[in-house]
Amino acid sequence: MTNRKIILFELNEVPYRIIDQYCQDNPYSSLSRILSSSRQYETWAEDTGTLAPTKTWPTLHRGVTKEKHGISSFGQSLDEIDKEFPPIWQLTTDNGVKTGVFGSLLSYQMPKKLENYAFFVPEVFAKENTAHPHYITPFQEFNLTMSRASARNVSQKIDWDSIKRLIPKLPQLGLTVPTFLDIGKQLANEKLNPKVKTRRRTFQTVLGFDVFLKQLAIFQPDFATFFTNNVAATMHRYWAAAFPGDYDDFQLRDEWVASFRHEINFAMTKADALLSKLITFVNRYPEYLLLVASSMGQAAFQAKHTGAFLTIKNLPKFMNKLGLEPDEFEQRPAMAPHFSAVVAPHKLEEFRQRASKLKINGHNVIFKEKEDTFFHIDFNYQDYQGESYMELDGMIVPFEDMGVVNRIHEDGVYLTADHIPQGILLVYHPQNSPQSHQRIQISTLDITPSILNNFSIPIPAYMNKPFDLICT
Repeated sequence: MTNRKIILFELNEVPYRIIDQYCQDNPYSSLSRILSSSRQYETWAEDTGTLAPTKTWPTLHRGVTKEKHGISSFGQSLDEIDKEFPPIWQLTTDNGVKTGVFGSLLSYQMPKKLENYAFFVPEVFAKENTAHPHYITPFQEFNLTMSRASARNVSQKIDWDSIKRLIPKLPQLGLTVPTFLDIGKQLANEKLNPKVKTRRRTFQTVLGFDVFLKQLAIFQPDFATFFTNNVAATMHRYWAAAFPGDYDDFQLRDEWVASFRHEINFAMTKADALLSKLITFVNRYPEYLLLVASSMGQAAFQAKHTGAFLTIKNLPKFMNKLGLEPDEFEQRPAMAPHFSAVVAPHKLEEFRQRASKLKINGHNVIFKEKEDTFFHIDFNYQDYQGESYMELDGMIVPFEDMGVVNRIHEDGVYLTADHIPQGILLVYHPQNSPQSHQRIQISTLDITPSILNNFSIPIPAYMNKPFDLICT
């Protein structure tokens, strides 16, 4: 037990393969500088079945696997789950630990009690444009709008209305001149090479981090989290460009590799710049401990061209064919290629019946009922080659009437890397260097009880035993 303040930097899905390669290629980077002076753990996600961040981050945050917490989709009701297996930020604030949360996955519900939160900015899959303190709300509105516009392909549209509401709050938010200059450089580069527009996802993280760092400096909470998905999104798409030798069957063209081979390094460089600022902060305020964690990792999956994908462009039209009027369902945020909705109770049985009879290319569309009224639609159709219609209770319905369209993958791939159980945990403090650089194997279930132990918070009986985050 150390009773230090803690910053948890959530570097989504990054494995040591990427960390080590980046440090080798960038020996003067901030990450390379702190790696040897940090305690290094290789984590293991104990969740069974297909891994997804919507399972593994709740597992890390709540100290139990998906088999117990039951979370696997954005938009699920968390009220009962939070009572039985609360997330770490609920446990810290309930025990008087001043806490800041910025974008952590499955934080889409604003807390009912905010008195022990220095700040709370829900994830990009939040339903509403709310944040605490209230002056962050215009940024969150802009953040959610841009995220939803670029679910799979990156949109070049800019929401000028939300930007107008954002401008008066800039001094409080902490958005910096270097960040705006960096964004200006990105927009100029897009004119010269349109393929680099995919990097816009990374700049949402950069903007968000400016806001986070300002709140961190103002409030100096005891515990704070910051989540970034920019490297994970890039790895999924471009692993094959960075590591073509990882594949036995490599079907991608040399031109594609040449176009995207540096994208993971670019994303990591931006993440490294954020880490550099946190390292400076921790060095200045040695009461803080910096944790860099992922809830799982990624590795090579497939290296083949994927030209297009089917998606639901108009969900109200889609749901109307299944018997629902616009006021009889509520769309919930979901990660592409999935969709989620809550159905009005009085329409539930009719919807179940009609959904069970919806087919595409002779196969049932997958609807997963997570709980009463909440449905998750698995609409993953890559390079679809079938007819341009669906079947509903034996009747043919054209895609257009269903609100379904075929869209081009802007970068010519779907997934070249996918999830693996192995993740990372780095523990950095400027005054404590590990005696050994060996990477210790731990479960992601070990992390939350160890953070609670640091704050002398009683550890729930369902959690693992803690380990000491830092040697004193």
